Amino acid sequence: MSKPYFAVVAASKGYEPGLSALLNSFRLFHKDMGIKILVGDCGLDSEFKEKYDGDDIEWIPIESERGHIYATKILRFDIATKQKGAVVGLFDADMYIVRSMLNMWKLAEAGFIVGGSNGSNIRFGTQKP
Repeated sequence: MSKPYFAVVAASKGYEPGLSALLNSFRLFHKDMGIKILVGDCGLDSEFKEKYDGDDIEWIPIESERGHIYATKILRFDIATKQKGAVVGLFDADMYIVRSMLNMWKLAEAGFIVGGSNGSNIRFGTQKP
């Protein structure tokens, strides 16, 4: 790994349960792999952050006059773009990991754009039964 690897996510207080699942599962499959988790913190409880704090995580305060939905959706891109010379993965706060994703960072580092979808971009009605 020649470039730093980052996982970027943003969450507000209402997403703490989902963010717990993401952080726990991410750490389960990526322990000691050198991937830093950057969390856009839009009003997370201090007790929550203390529970998950560690060398592999950085809490970055975010807020917007447009509200927490704008802050957590849009401002995470701001966090990601500030990681110059790094390989960055963007995650939603309600995702969880089921296996190592290290190869995704390696593919991105090699110059490929790697993407995933939760199915929300499917044009309904275009599939045949």
